[in-house]
Amino acid sequence: MEIYGCVVFFIITLIFLYKREKIKLTAHFVVIVYLLAVAFGLSFEMAFGIHMKLFHYYQPSESPYWILLMGLIVYPAFHIVYLNLLLVPELHLSRWLIHTVLWIAFMISFEYVTILLKIVVFTGWDMWPWSIVTYI
Repeated sequence: MEIYGCVVFFIITLIFLYKREKIKLTAHFVVIVYLLAVAFGLSFEMAFGIHMKLFHYYQPSESPYWILLMGLIVYPAFHIVYLNLLLVPELHLSRWLIHTVLWIAFMISFEYVTILLKIVVFTGWDMWPWSIVTYI
């Protein structure tokens, strides 16, 4: 059932990007951001989740599957939405800073919800301050 949620999330993200009127990211830009987000996300998840065993998804035996799923679908979608909301021509530095702080708060909230729902189980990772440092 969870895989369907990830796929639906990705489809909603694509619809959001398509319907947004202020600015539309080019297909090349989206592909580049997607590939960079996958590379960074999977490297981070594999280093800290699989190698160092600081966290896992659901059950430790299922964690590599979920790391792959989250790294290929959910986290790149977050990166694309963030950049699409950020790259608005009339966005000044102060608004950019506020936008970035609010986005970090959103990501921390998302992570907290995944912990409450026991999607992510921390076995050595401390959310405060390491997750905040990671999102910066």
